[in-house]
This record gives sequence, structure tokens and C-alpha cells, in this order.
Amino acid sequence: MPNIAFLTLIYLMLAVPGFLYRSFYNSGKFTRDLLPRSWMDEIGKATLYAVPFHALWILLFHLAQNFGLTHYTMTLETVVRLMAAEYGDQEYSFHGIIARIYDDIGYVTSYSLAVVVTAVFAGRQARWIVWENELDVRFAWLRYRSNWLYEIMGRGALKDVPFSDTEAWIDILSEQDAPTPGRAILYQGLAAGYTTEENGALRDIILTDVKRTDGGKNDDGSVRWVRVRGKFFVMSYSKIRNMNITYEQHSKKILQQIESLSSGIRDAPKPP
Repeated sequence: MPNIAFLTLIYLMLAVPGFLYRSFYNSGKFTRDLLPRSWMDEIGKATLYAVPFHALWILLFHLAQNFGLTHYTMTLETVVRLMAAEYGDQEYSFHGIIARIYDDIGYVTSYSLAVVVTAVFAGRQARWIVWENELDVRFAWLRYRSNWLYEIMGRGALKDVPFSDTEAWIDILSEQDAPTPGRAILYQGLAAGYTTEENGALRDIILTDVKRTDGGKNDDGSVRWVRVRGKFFVMSYSKIRNMNITYEQHSKKILQQIESLSSGIRDAPKPP
């Protein structure tokens, strides 16, 4: 009768490289929340991601054995029997397999460390390549599992404009901090981030450079805006009635401001 707890421990240990790969791949500012609160929630996916790393190092250890660089006694049959709980007599009995693993504990440790280090390195490199080159925008199968990254933050919203040069300005009609119940206030700010619930639903929008209406008007009849103090302003999504998002290219806007400033500067009159 196989020990279920022991087999579960083995499969959890085999899934660790997949979990580490996914953790480092989604370790960025806007993608960290894509990971489940507990990695046990996606143990199946972590196991699948771990398969290539195990296959790579099994092949490398096998080649090293063939070239005489290593001298371990474990075989693939030993590992498969242990994972499937199919034990035989003598050397392939449960105690025989454990004894063989103990004899090769140095190789087992080296293999485990190699798989873990490879998974961490691959996760970091894959993250850097995909994020910096915005491959998730060009290829749907690399797209991050959060529509808010693309809709709220504007990643890939402007054609041929990198994410680092994209600004998402949001006009929000919200009941948050309204002076009277049922009344809404118009806010405007630059999207700086967001938070989500465990099911991926939007919880908060983080804004910076925020201003709001105070209900009054200027002398010319235009809406009067007042600046909201603080570097960041957290807007609760549950309080929002409506919002409008405008994407702008930051560098282009700066150039336009410089051009408008220079066009308004007149040369000083020449002295007589």
C-alpha cells in the first residue's frame, strides 16, 4: 500500500522548479498579483512548467554518465518506480530504492540545485525578454493574464509607442469622498497602478498627479479644479460610476509643450 503523504511530498518537490519559474516570470510591478495567493492553488500548472527543467538535467546527467564524468547508480526506472509506487523485490523494493538514493545523495543534491537555479534564471530571463521587447503585445499566447495591465495602464495601447513612453490619463466619476451621499465627484489623474481581488477583479486604481472638481466654476464659466494632496491617490473601484481613459505619448506631449512655449516667446526689441 503506497504512502499517499510520501507520494504527495515527492510531487510537490518536483513541482518546485515550475513554481519558481512562474514566480520570477511574474515578479514585476504590474504582474506580481497574477500569482495565486497560495502556490498550491496551481500545483498542476507548476508541475507542467517544471517538466522541461527536469528533462534537461536528466539528459545532461545521462550524457555525463555515458562520458564517465559521473558515477551514480540510480536509473530512470528507479525514479519512475518511486513516483508510481510500483515496488518490486530486493533492489526495487521501497527500502532498496531509498538506500540507492541515499548512496547517490551527492548527485541527487547537485541535480536538485541545478534544476532550481536553471528555473530561476530562466524565469528572470524570460521575464526580461518578454517585458522589455513587449512580446506580450505582439503575440497573444504571451499575453499576461490581466486585462487591467493593458486597459488601465495602457500597455500596447498606442501603436509603435513603448509602454515606458505611454501615459494613461483617467477621468473618473466617483462617489468616493463625496460631501453628500449619492453625489459623485469628477476626478482626473495619471494611472500609476492597480490592485486586484483574488479572482482577478479590479479592486483599486492608483492615481498620481490627481485633481478634482469642487462643484464651483471659474469666472469664465469653466469647471473649477482643485489639486488633491499627496503623491498617490487610491480610488476604490466599487465607488466608481463611470470612467474614461485617454492614452498619450509622454515624449510627444513634452515636445508639444516645448514648441508651444517657444512659439510664445518673442525676440526682445533691438536697442536704438
